[in-house]
Amino acid sequence: MAGPEKEVPRKSIAERKLLVDIRKKAEGSRKSGKPFWHWRWTDSKLEPGDDPLERQKDTFLASFLSVLPEPYEDAKSLRAYLEDAFAHKKGGVVAVEYGGPGSQLSGSFTPGFLKKSLGVALTDFREDDEKAEDGTRNHAVLAENVLYQRAFRAVDEWLAGDRCDIVFERMLGGLRYMPGDPDALMQPLQEAYRRLSDDGIMFVQTPVVLNDVLVAWAEKIDLEFGGVLEIQYSLGTHDNEPHQTSSFRIRKLPGAPEGLPILSREELRRADGQQ
Repeated sequence: MAGPEKEVPRKSIAERKLLVDIRKKAEGSRKSGKPFWHWRWTDSKLEPGDDPLERQKDTFLASFLSVLPEPYEDAKSLRAYLEDAFAHKKGGVVAVEYGGPGSQLSGSFTPGFLKKSLGVALTDFREDDEKAEDGTRNHAVLAENVLYQRAFRAVDEWLAGDRCDIVFERMLGGLRYMPGDPDALMQPLQEAYRRLSDDGIMFVQTPVVLNDVLVAWAEKIDLEFGGVLEIQYSLGTHDNEPHQTSSFRIRKLPGAPEGLPILSREELRRADGQQ
């Protein structure tokens, strides 16, 4: 016989208003169709190429080096980690970037490794020649706001029954505009996690203001789900530089839960130092 259901605390009016405000600001940017100058910067490579003028700090490697398993961190190779992790799926790997176009990211993998890839960003600022090049790699861009459910319905349509093996969420400058509200961050992460394959991997940036929450959440996962979820996190110092933000990597293992574990309201209050 099932026990009584636990009461789920309702968000306060202030909390609900905050989430609405966040969505409205992002939606206004999406509808304007005028990308900020740094949005092009978010179309970054996985790791630096041979060009000595390329800045390592602009790459995904710079953002997530500190959450790679030790051998790959020492080798400074995010591509090697991912291609080794999914070597058994070569040619069938699905990758998604939330918060960026993902074009250069898609082109950073060894040819033939990916089946298809997607970027989900507020605007699609690609030129016609860039779209044509992306088409040769089976890469697409959705101009959507991930703070709205419709974005994930569009992702489902693109997936067409597939699941995501590799997921990146790298907000970069957008982190400065994300208030320190765990729900505002957790809702889209929960949606992204639910679309992961059984052995999928997510790399995520988080606002520095949520460092205490990130620590408490990672410790909860280690303690309660350590055998079925692998998590590694790094605490940053500020959100203005991609290599100095907070971040985490989470990998599903056999038996992983269908939904991303979250902190209870009581656990959140403790993490925030509230009584």
